[in-house]
Amino acid sequence: MLKNKIFKYFLSEFFLIFLTISTLFSILIWMTQAARLLELITEFGNPVSIYLKYIFLRFPKIFEDTFLISFAVSIFFLFSKFENSKEINIFYLSGINKIQIYKSCILFSCVLFVFYIFLSIFVSPLSSFKGRQVLGKSEFNLINSLVKEGNFNSPLEGLTIFVNKNDEKGNLNGIFIYEENRTIIAKKGKVISNETGYYLELINGVTQEKINDKLNIIKFESTIFNFSKFSLRNTT
Repeated sequence: MLKNKIFKYFLSEFFLIFLTISTLFSILIWMTQAARLLELITEFGNPVSIYLKYIFLRFPKIFEDTFLISFAVSIFFLFSKFENSKEINIFYLSGINKIQIYKSCILFSCVLFVFYIFLSIFVSPLSSFKGRQVLGKSEFNLINSLVKEGNFNSPLEGLTIFVNKNDEKGNLNGIFIYEENRTIIAKKGKVISNETGYYLELINGVTQEKINDKLNIIKFESTIFNFSKFSLRNTT
């Protein structure tokens, strides 16, 4: 009876240490990746809701990556704790020898290994796949990520855009847009948004388009540039 209580105590102490260490490791790496992946909003123009969903779905993979090292560190801390508090001597005086303790550790390891296999084969790949689906279905909705001042930006496939000045309020100066067969240069521009999406109103510019090896040049006072035909580079 006493031996059973001691083994339950040993088991509860181990899982307490393991959960604490694995959670701390995972959260630390998770927060680091969350900071790094802020570019999904600032550079790729994803909504904040998509970013939060994707970060949440990455946690199982991070937990899987830290699982084994957390287990090793937990075993080390557990025996260090028992040695320092002399609890290991109490086990020996209660009739529990080292072999029994080692057998218990092996049993715990087997149980956790089965859980780790389930995590790595089913949970982690599923959450990673769901995360990629979330990004794949995301639509561009932050136009200021495209129009960073003094930078060539291309978060959308097939499109590169340069803006000389951007007041972060939707007013632009010195705009250059490059597509596969067309370039657009405009003196000024303004960000327009509605229920259907985001647009650029370009003012006082010129369009150069190559059609059948001929270059067509069109000057305009005002035109609308629509981003809806482009897709995000999230998947790649």
